Amino acid sequence: FSLINPLEIKRSQGISRGKSDPIDAIRIAQYCVIFTNRLTPFSLPDKAILKLQSLIRSRDHLVVGNTRDKNYIKQLKISNSYLSTKEELKELKEQIKLTEQRIEKFEVMIQDVIESNEEIKTAYEKITKVIGVGPITAVKVITETNLFQKFDNPRAFASHCGIAPFPHSSGSSVRGRTRTSKMRNRKLKSVLFNAASSAIQHDPQLRSYYKRKVAEGKKEISVLNAVANKIILRIYAVINRDEPFVKLMA
Repeated sequence: FSLINPLEIKRSQGISRGKSDPIDAIRIAQYCVIFTNRLTPFSLPDKAILKLQSLIRSRDHLVVGNTRDKNYIKQLKISNSYLSTKEELKELKEQIKLTEQRIEKFEVMIQDVIESNEEIKTAYEKITKVIGVGPITAVKVITETNLFQKFDNPRAFASHCGIAPFPHSSGSSVRGRTRTSKMRNRKLKSVLFNAASSAIQHDPQLRSYYKRKVAEGKKEISVLNAVANKIILRIYAVINRDEPFVKLMA
C-alpha cells in the first residue's frame, strides 16, 4: 500500500463540493488512477527507529510538563509576596526534580537504542559532530528522515521542516519576497532553530555569516533560518561521505 498526505489528494481535485465517506472514497480512487506514477510502496521503518520515535515523544511530553511547572513556580513566587505559597512551591520543586530524573532515564534508553544499532550509531556520531547539533536534535533528524531514506536530499528535508525558501512572483506585477512555506513540521523547525542559535555562538564561520547578513539589513529571524538551512546541508554532507565534519575558520 501507499501512504499519501490527505492534503495532496484534496488539492488534486480542484474545486469540489460536498463531503461524505462514499464521496471521499471516489476521490481517493480517482487520485490513484490519475497519479499512479506517483504512488510508491510504503515501507515500515526499522524497529529501532520506531523505538527511538516512541522514546523521544515520551521525553518531549515530560519536557513540556516540566517547563509548564517551572513557569508556574515563577507565578507562585510573585504571589508569595502577599500570599504564602511555600507548600505549593515545595511540592512543585519536588515534582520537577522527579520529572528531570525521568527525562534522564529516557535519554539513557535513547542512547541504549543508538548503541544497539550500528547503522544508527554511525549516522548519530557523524551528525553530532556538526556544530550546533546536539544529541536530541540528531535523534529527531534520524527518526524524522527514517535514517535519511524518507528524504534523499537536503532541499526536500528543509522543505518538510519549513526552512527552505521559495520565490513568490508572477509576471511583472507580483514581486513578493522569498519566503518559507506555512506547511511545515513546526516542532522540528523549532529544534533546528535552536541548533542554529547554538551554531552562531560556537562556529566562527556561521557567526561571521550571521553578523554580516544582519549588518546588511536582513531580519535576524531570516538569517537564523538561513543558518538552519546550512546546518541541514552539513548534516546531509557528512552522512553522504566517510569523512567527519571539519570545523572551518571564519
